[in-house]
Amino acid sequence: MKTKTFAITLISALVLVGGISAALMFETRSASANLNLKPLEDGLYSNNAELLSWAMNDLDGRKLSGLSLPPALAEVVLIEPASLRVESATVAAHQGQLLPQIPGLLDRAEPLMNALKSAKNTTIKGRDYTMIVKPAADGLYLVAFKPNEHEKNLLKVQQKAIDSHFKRMERLILIATAFGAILGLLLAFLAARLATGSYAPLLKAFDSLSRGDFETAPQGLKTDEARIYARLHTSLTFALERLGRK
Repeated sequence: MKTKTFAITLISALVLVGGISAALMFETRSASANLNLKPLEDGLYSNNAELLSWAMNDLDGRKLSGLSLPPALAEVVLIEPASLRVESATVAAHQGQLLPQIPGLLDRAEPLMNALKSAKNTTIKGRDYTMIVKPAADGLYLVAFKPNEHEKNLLKVQQKAIDSHFKRMERLILIATAFGAILGLLLAFLAARLATGSYAPLLKAFDSLSRGDFETAPQGLKTDEARIYARLHTSLTFALERLGRK
């Protein structure tokens, strides 16, 4: 009985703890997998491009050389639209060059040419850079090159923080599961002791009777148990006496 009670209690506790832990782990991993930062990335690109376009209103295209730029901006150039000649640039070495000759800056020439023809503020997202095109004085155009990696790096940092948070939650769930299993083991042991502890003296007394010991008085019996033992003791004594007469 003790083993059966222990096993049933332990299995029930483990099933309960395991089920709750599995559900929490599933919800945690589902939340992590369903987290999509792509809309946030697109929103950052759009908002930063708008802010940079607004900030370019105060730029003097003829005085770009040596201008200190924020990390979100790689370079600003003033170009002549027909030849794409750089009239002024924040990087002094690029001044006087043709825009296609500058490595890495121009990866989407056709959209840029279309933007220059339209004579409107335009934002062009390329592979490596987002170009912000803005008409300037004397038929020239300001073109700002914003590295796309800036927003990606910000989101990578945020993604790492989120992943770290979910991993920490998973570790806490596993620790709580271990504590739950230990608690279940203790509860099973306690239940087994409580279920059989009160019957131990009575079982010991019955065992003595079965071995023919009618002289030793049992200890620790409750009132009802002592009454049962006394009836059984009397019945067995009477039966043995009758058998002895025969």
